[in-house]
Amino acid sequence: MLSHETCRSGLQALGVAILLGTLASGAAAQELPELELDGLLRTGLRLESSRYDGVSGFDIYDARLGVSGKVGIVFDYALRAEYQFEADAVRLLDVRLSVPLNSEALRLDVGLVKSGFGREALKAKD
Repeated sequence: MLSHETCRSGLQALGVAILLGTLASGAAAQELPELELDGLLRTGLRLESSRYDGVSGFDIYDARLGVSGKVGIVFDYALRAEYQFEADAVRLLDVRLSVPLNSEALRLDVGLVKSGFGREALKAKD
């Protein structure tokens, strides 16, 4: 079983490899690589009675940022990270590099390869 630190280091190295590969492949193909950004900000409203000296306001739980795209016909890439405000920590949710082996019918995916939806989306935030 790999330790958490080993997995984290491996994912960070894969992320750097994706960025370097994107730049090198784009330069070789003499065209700019395709880039798509997405994000999510999870917030909540806290209403407390002024009768008990409560403080009302908005809470920000976490923010997610995603970068994905395609570099010519060479490969597709995706990187998703989450910043948790309470823990003041960043964690990688998905790092993926996808290379076509035989046109679009067969592809090799390397990385965390996490699905875009699942049971964790339905689980309450602690």
